[in-house]
Amino acid sequence: MHMQVNIRKGGKWLLFEANALIAQQALGRMMEALEILPLRLDDLEAIQILLLGMQGWRGTLEDASVALLALRLKAPVWTLNYRDPEALKGLSFWARVTIPWSWV
Repeated sequence: MHMQVNIRKGGKWLLFEANALIAQQALGRMMEALEILPLRLDDLEAIQILLLGMQGWRGTLEDASVALLALRLKAPVWTLNYRDPEALKGLSFWARVTIPWSWV
């Protein structure tokens, strides 16, 4: 459900920036490429180690999970709730902005 909401937001952006046909085609491509990656025990352990080394982390488990998987897969992140760019070094975003990161 959460992934579906993010995909729809991307389609909505395309609808306003292009047109309905382009937005529908892009949404279809996004849905074809969608992969659900459940967190494994070793992912949770890696997140725990990561967060223990970050004094003052105020992000959520969701933020840390998205960041860890994005780094592991070398994939850009669409969005995060956490707003401290200094803590997110090396993570690339769809906006073509890359922040160097030393976590992983």
